[in-house]
Amino acid sequence: TYEHREANYGAIRISLTKLGSDANWLHVCDNGIGMSKTVLTNFLLDFGRPFWGSKTMQEEFPGLLSSGIKQIGKYGIGFFAVFMVAEQVQVITRRSDAAAKDTIVLEFSNGLKGRPILRLAEDPEQLIDAGTQIHLKLTTDPFVEGGLLYDPYSEEIRSLADLCTELCPTLEVDLFLEENGSSRKLITAGDWRTMDSADFLKRLPVSRHCDKKKVEKEILKEIQRSAPNVRFLRNQEGNIIGRAFLSPGFHGTERSGFPLSGVVTIGGLESCLLFGISGALMGRPMRASRDVAQPLVDATELKRWAEEQATLVPALYDNPKSQSVCAQYIRQCGGDTGDLPICINAGNWCSIAEIRSRIDLPDQLVLLDDFTVEYEFSILDSYTLNDNVFITNTSSVSGMLQDNTCWPWRIDFTRRLSWETTDIRMTLGGALVEGIAQAWGVDVEILYKGNDRLLIHEEEVVVGSTGNRELKASAILLNKPQS
Repeated sequence: TYEHREANYGAIRISLTKLGSDANWLHVCDNGIGMSKTVLTNFLLDFGRPFWGSKTMQEEFPGLLSSGIKQIGKYGIGFFAVFMVAEQVQVITRRSDAAAKDTIVLEFSNGLKGRPILRLAEDPEQLIDAGTQIHLKLTTDPFVEGGLLYDPYSEEIRSLADLCTELCPTLEVDLFLEENGSSRKLITAGDWRTMDSADFLKRLPVSRHCDKKKVEKEILKEIQRSAPNVRFLRNQEGNIIGRAFLSPGFHGTERSGFPLSGVVTIGGLESCLLFGISGALMGRPMRASRDVAQPLVDATELKRWAEEQATLVPALYDNPKSQSVCAQYIRQCGGDTGDLPICINAGNWCSIAEIRSRIDLPDQLVLLDDFTVEYEFSILDSYTLNDNVFITNTSSVSGMLQDNTCWPWRIDFTRRLSWETTDIRMTLGGALVEGIAQAWGVDVEILYKGNDRLLIHEEEVVVGSTGNRELKASAILLNKPQS
């Protein structure tokens, strides 16, 4: 747009070549606006000093911001990531308003240990068109353990094409792979919004806890089954910022035992994985390492998407346990779980809709965490639970953003002064409490305060019997407020 080119102008070309017996070079080339000497020396080499939005950028490229360009850079440190895989690095660049003879070269011969050399390009290096080329001499053979193409999860060597498509699922520029003397387009700019849902899912990463080669047929079957549930997420302007379906992640799936992973992207590139949401959401970086991103979708749109998914989940998951896990993710997305099961009472799964309509609820209920039942009660030969006991998730909120810290996303645990700020509210137990409040005809805030905040303080209560003795467990005792 800035150079008044056609809308589909612009491309990135990637290749991997071998020079000599042990020199593997990775090449990343684009035909963008290029860089000047000032940008190279004052910004690219100045750690932590971003060029985008700076006064220098406005001086060098007047009107660039108003052209609608969407910059990816933010922290001014991205370029230095190249030294994680290479010490010998060459940057060749030519500005869009410069001549071929003005092409400049920045060279690092010993990583960050030595001083880089800036010089004019020699004739063979001069760029015919504007843009930037980065050439990296890889420090590790890409085809061995620890190399660029080695997948530590499957312990297999993957192709450069597979690596590129997995790392760039929502790229907004054409991406070409050049190998064996030919060029192949891997990604068309923005095609993730328009391509067939099944093809879109094939581009996304599969769970890193399964061997992709061994279950390739099962993965394709999963994709075909899941594709009809894929739906768009949009921003307030109506632009697509996500495309995904709801899944139970690693929890409760009765099918193949693995999930189709979701991903949050920054500038089209993978940042971190998602659990519960399988697909892709555009995001913004939450820290300089870019290994975790905040999805751009707002609460209203996420709620709408989640509630639509609540109606689609039963078509994929027959097992009520799997459906309840999906309901937990819907709850975390701010949505109503509808007809999906959220708890077990008297041996039967119940939905929030069923709880709301109950007119036979006793005045005292026990909320028993499902973890207690699945693990602590598993050692018992047999047991019987009382009819006023409801089994549900009251203790855990799933980490939907899967970086090193498993950020819960959208949940802010602050001072617990009201129902809206309790830990339990975002769990299925919270949905159950709200359903009980409606069945009892009381405001949930009154129910919360009327129980002296017992919703966040578990105690040992009688939940049933085992043999000839009472069965006690740590649970939440919920009393109907007296009018």
